[in-house]
Amino acid sequence: MGVHRRKYSKEFKMEMVEAVLSGQSPLTPGKENDINPNQISRWKKQYLEGRFHGNSENDSQLRKLKIKLCELEQMVGNLDLRKTTF
Repeated sequence: MGVHRRKYSKEFKMEMVEAVLSGQSPLTPGKENDINPNQISRWKKQYLEGRFHGNSENDSQLRKLKIKLCELEQMVGNLDLRKTTF
């Protein structure tokens, strides 16, 4: 018997990756959706390489802005954690 492989839409993969980029561990969306965290990490790598987006200049700029936004959100979250621990 062959292994049944699940297929996920590009939108679903992007949603999982964006959750990770916003600061969640790949474990969280992985457990919620019964997906191996390593798979989400592979999707993240593909996302950052631009494989989920078109090749136009606007798509490239949008992707860079989304990544920057996620990085800034993580920084704000880290600052909030530091405030509460002091």
